[in-house]
Amino acid sequence: MSFCEISNHTITQNGNTIFNAESSLKLNDFLFKAYKELNIKYPKFHKMDSVSKLGILTASLLFRQEEITHEPLSTGIIISSHSGCYVTDENYIKAIQEDPKTSYPALFTYTLPSIVMGEICIKENIQGENLYLVSNSFDRPFLQQMAAIMIQQKGMKKCLIGWIEITDNTNYNSYLELISA
Repeated sequence: MSFCEISNHTITQNGNTIFNAESSLKLNDFLFKAYKELNIKYPKFHKMDSVSKLGILTASLLFRQEEITHEPLSTGIIISSHSGCYVTDENYIKAIQEDPKTSYPALFTYTLPSIVMGEICIKENIQGENLYLVSNSFDRPFLQQMAAIMIQQKGMKKCLIGWIEITDNTNYNSYLELISA
């Protein structure tokens, strides 16, 4: 089992700190700095909302750390959060109130909570079973049980599970782990 976590302007992989930034940075500035300094490559990164950036950064580092190879159709994904994309929703509403013409599909897309999962699937070529859950708190044992079901009953060989949550510029956490059959 491998895992990656991003919280409090710190990134850890398997418990080891690999990146740390000053806490005065706004969340998007921190994510962009980590993206650049850790040499992540994803052309859509700059257009994404902060939830998707957080998820892409975490997943990219997780898959890169062991040069993980997987069969796209045999890799599943289960992501959970409490707020979904509430921060993005708030920004979208503000943008519409300021200028109703800003309501275009590219902006609206990120008001869908599962878009972070879709972005991860596109970047990491995950084409197996997927599930997005909204829950009160991160329940790792439950997600591990769900992954075991995907592996046993749906034929997945690997399953990415985790929690991606942003409530504001200072309260965020992303934890992803890869479980193998």
